[in-house]
Amino acid sequence: MISPLRGWLIASATRMHQQKSSVFSLVQWAIPALRITQAFTKEEEEHRRFMALSQKSLRAELHFYLLQNFYSGTVSVVIAIGTAVVIWVGARHVLAGTLTIGALIVFTAYLASLYGAIDSIAQAYGSIQGAKVSLQRVFEIMEVEAELKEGSRVFPNGGAKGEVAWNEVSFQYIPGQLVLRHVDLNVRPGQKWRSLAALEPANRHW
Repeated sequence: MISPLRGWLIASATRMHQQKSSVFSLVQWAIPALRITQAFTKEEEEHRRFMALSQKSLRAELHFYLLQNFYSGTVSVVIAIGTAVVIWVGARHVLAGTLTIGALIVFTAYLASLYGAIDSIAQAYGSIQGAKVSLQRVFEIMEVEAELKEGSRVFPNGGAKGEVAWNEVSFQYIPGQLVLRHVDLNVRPGQKWRSLAALEPANRHW
């Protein structure tokens, strides 16, 4: 029974740290993008996302600690049953005259010391598994390659023109809800916003 509990404990610790990572990733993304979120009035949506991930993380953490306590309790019950069996067998030998009471007391004291150490190890096992999974997650993150690899940056001999041109650009956060729709923009070197406002509609369509 102890062996399956160990597997469940490791799986639960893995889920707990994965859910924590999701919450931390969302916070790390949302804080630098706070102004963008406010500009597109997405505060309620981001709040719902954060609360949903936080609740999943809380449930995973509670499940892990519940399983950890259940594992420790199971080990304690096994230890108690083993101690009771040893005392019962020793008492039968004492009654039969093949074992002295002093020897039984000494053996029981040694057994209690041994079981105390085992119980302490069982209590710490859940924490050790949580730390082990955390270390695995660290190595997983370190081994992930960057999605955007560095490429060559070759400029023409004449240098960059400094011109920005958009042609039929569309963008969306949620599928089906376009934030930008077929945007055309052409900014020549040296132009500023005031000069852009004077452009013809064909050159500043959004």
